[in-house]
Amino acid sequence: ADPRLPNQAGRYQQRDRLQAEVDTLRARADRAWSRLRTAEQSINRVKGVLDLAPEEISDTLSTQSKHLMDSISMLRELVRMPEDTKGIQRNPNNLGGVLGSASNYIRQIDGQPTQMATLALDRARRETEAFIDKVNAFLEEDLMPFKQQVEEARLSMFGELGPVD
Repeated sequence: ADPRLPNQAGRYQQRDRLQAEVDTLRARADRAWSRLRTAEQSINRVKGVLDLAPEEISDTLSTQSKHLMDSISMLRELVRMPEDTKGIQRNPNNLGGVLGSASNYIRQIDGQPTQMATLALDRARRETEAFIDKVNAFLEEDLMPFKQQVEEARLSMFGELGPVD
């Protein structure tokens, strides 16, 4: 673009519209991430009261909670680098990298979208939908049965608190 030409507002409307779409995708991924965090916190609360449960129930729920936490860790790695990663590292294959790449290509648009911006945005859409679908499947197929078992177990937070002899 020729910097001597007056700024043409229409040239940036397409870029702004596409960036708004990436922002919407990021917000949806953030909501799914938040649900995973809430699920993790709930599982940790259950694990905290398993010591007070009968051994049979405790063993079953403990095993299931470990599997659920492993699933949450795998889902998290689809979005971000593992927590124990040292230094600045980028992974272009996780969702954070895909959305960042789409934003970078879109910010370079001056008029019509480039082919790379279009491809990056299409990939961001696919990856975001795939992540959200996996989170929803985890919540419905894995977490809900665990939640029902916990509710049926009627775990008490208090243990034995009878009068002192």
